[in-house]
Amino acid sequence: MIKELKNHCEKFLQSLTEVPRNKRELQFLLTSYLKQYYDRVFVDYEVPLNLLAKNDVDIPEKHSDEWTTPESYPWHENACPDIVVEKDSHYAVISLSYIVESAYRCPKVFGNEIDNTENNISTSSVMYDFWKNVHKIEAITDISGVVCGLVILLTNEEKLWVPQKSSNEIGNIFSICEGATVEPGILGNNENLDDRQPDFTIDDKYKCHWKDTNILEGDQYTSPYWFRYIAMPVKQYFDRLLAK
Repeated sequence: MIKELKNHCEKFLQSLTEVPRNKRELQFLLTSYLKQYYDRVFVDYEVPLNLLAKNDVDIPEKHSDEWTTPESYPWHENACPDIVVEKDSHYAVISLSYIVESAYRCPKVFGNEIDNTENNISTSSVMYDFWKNVHKIEAITDISGVVCGLVILLTNEEKLWVPQKSSNEIGNIFSICEGATVEPGILGNNENLDDRQPDFTIDDKYKCHWKDTNILEGDQYTSPYWFRYIAMPVKQYFDRLLAK
C-alpha cells in the first residue's frame, strides 16, 4: 500500500501549477484528490496517547506536576495525522507540512497585490518537526490495521534541501537536505535542545530525496520561488522488523 500511496501523493504534488495559499488549502486539495483512490479519506485524525500506550509505546506520564519524557514518545500531545486513508479495512496516515519562505510574493487577494509579512522561517524547527512527524507515524503504524504512512513537506526554502555548513548542532543532527540519512536510534542532543524539542528515537533507517514540482514554471515566477517536496515513506512495524 505504501507504494500506491506515495505514487498517488506524488502525482498530486506534481500536478500543482499554482501555489497553495496555506497548509489548509493544500490539505483540502490533497484530500479531494485521494478520494478517487480510497474507500474513505479523513482529515485531522486524532490518535489518543492511551491508544499508542496499548501498543507498547512508552508515552509521557505526569508525576508530582512533572512529566516524564520517554525517548520512545516524549511529546505530551495526541498524535494527529493530517490525512488518513482507508482501503479494504487497511489504513495509511499522512503528515503534511507546507513551509513558504518569507520573501515569496503572495498570491493576489481579490485581484490586489499584497506584501508577505510572515516572519523568517526557523529551518532548525522545520527539520526537527519533520523527523518528529516521521517518528509519530512510526508509533501509529504499530496500531493494528495501520499499514504505512507518508511524511510530506512542500517548500520553497532551499536551505532545507541544499546541504549547509552549519555550526548549529540541531541543523547537523536533524538535517533533511538531499541525501541526508538517519539511522535507527536516539535522535537529538538534549544539551542543545530546549524543552519543546526533546530527544526521541527513530525506529528505521531513512534517506532524504527531494523532487521538483511544476509550481512556478512560467513568466510569472523566478527561480528564488522554486518549490520542491520530500515524501518520506514510513512502513508498518512488522515490515521494519523484517528489514532489520
